[in-house]
Amino acid sequence: MKIMQYVGRILLAITAISFGITHVLHAGMMALIAPFGGKIIVYVTGICLLLAAVSLVTGYQLRIASLLLGILLLIIALTLHLPGIINAMDEGSKLMSSSNLMKDLGLAGAAFFMAGTYWKKPSGTIV
Repeated sequence: MKIMQYVGRILLAITAISFGITHVLHAGMMALIAPFGGKIIVYVTGICLLLAAVSLVTGYQLRIASLLLGILLLIIALTLHLPGIINAMDEGSKLMSSSNLMKDLGLAGAAFFMAGTYWKKPSGTIV
């Protein structure tokens, strides 16, 4: 069972590394669709994704990093992709935003699940 948990962490880390590198290398282009903050918010997001990946691989501060990654992905889904669906000018744009919304919601769910899995429960609790 532990190996499956580690494989899940590595797969989520690979995704975070990929998106983190993309944010850092293409900040100028991504800033055009950022809902606020321009290049700065894109760089900050990329660095957060890369730091989350380090935590996922090493296990250092895993619970809090997973929780923060889930929150970050949820914020991205709700501030970038949901408005993209609502304001889409054509079906292609709506489809792209819908796919990205579902992807980020799924990844946020995985991060929240991971945070819950690695969260230490006080003794005597059921849930």
